[in-house]
Formats: sequence, structure tokens, C-alpha cells
Amino acid sequence: MSNVLSIKADDWVKDVLEHDGDVQVDFWGNNCAPCTTLAPIIEEFAEKYHEQVRVIKINFDDAVDIAVRLELRGLPTLYHFKSGELIKQQTGLLSGDELVEWLDL
Repeated sequence: MSNVLSIKADDWVKDVLEHDGDVQVDFWGNNCAPCTTLAPIIEEFAEKYHEQVRVIKINFDDAVDIAVRLELRGLPTLYHFKSGELIKQQTGLLSGDELVEWLDL
């Protein structure tokens, strides 16, 4: 069973903004080669750190309005939220170690 939660735009408020804790959101796209490369890294990260951070994937095509509000500029883009507040974002590929370092875990 995966520790990555895939959500739709309707779940954004409940699963990200109202979550009391750390949330790492991966915006991805269907025809995005770097997104495909990042997917197993996100899965491995979620397996290892699921007790410290909620890991969410959201398809850009399913949440364009949210992407616009977040000023998403490219895919993949990772967002780090803490108790509903956007802390930082990162566009492009990260290795597993870089992801851990980026989230300060």
C-alpha cells in the first residue's frame, strides 16, 4: 500500500490547507518525463517519512485553478505546507537525499 495520497482539487482544502502538520505536495503532469522520473523517488520518500510528513500527488490537469493560485511555473513542482501555510516550493527533479534536505527532515 502506498503512503502517497493522490487527491483531486475538491480535496485540496481538507487534505492540505486544513492538515495540522507538514504536507509535501507533488504537482505532476501526464506527459511530463521528469514527473515520471520523480514518481518512484516520491514513493520511496513517502514510505520512509510518512510519519513525519503527509505526501500528496495532484495531477496538474485536475487542479489548474489551484496551480494558478500557487503560481506554478513548471512540472514537476513540489510545495511544502506546514499547518496550511505554504513554506517553500521547488520546481524540477530532486534526488531522494535532496528531497529530505529540502524538507529539513
